[in-house]
Amino acid sequence: MDQGYEYCPKCKRPASLYVDALYWSLTTMTTIGYGDFGPKTEGEIFFVCVAEVFGLMFFALLLTQINMVNELMGMDTAEAKQQKDQVLQFLRSRNVDQELIVRTDTTPPRDLWPDLPVA
Repeated sequence: MDQGYEYCPKCKRPASLYVDALYWSLTTMTTIGYGDFGPKTEGEIFFVCVAEVFGLMFFALLLTQINMVNELMGMDTAEAKQQKDQVLQFLRSRNVDQELIVRTDTTPPRDLWPDLPVA
């Protein structure tokens, strides 16, 4: 335990014990750890708790934005695949040469339609 921090459950007010419990649980859940340096006063502990919550919110927002970009890129890919499947179906229905169908099928959609928007 940190030398500057004196722990005495009987000496502390109940509110102070709750602040300590909140600090411990948030620090554990955020996996920040305990390290050699830590908050010593109730004010410092409260500030660290608030900073941890805001850090979690920022991290969640960042992951949400990354997920949205990934989802948009996936929609473009799905649209290109759907167009390619329609072309292949058309080629098969018109009895086009099998070699052309195979070449069309093995060509990436971006090479077939270069004017599609790039995600």
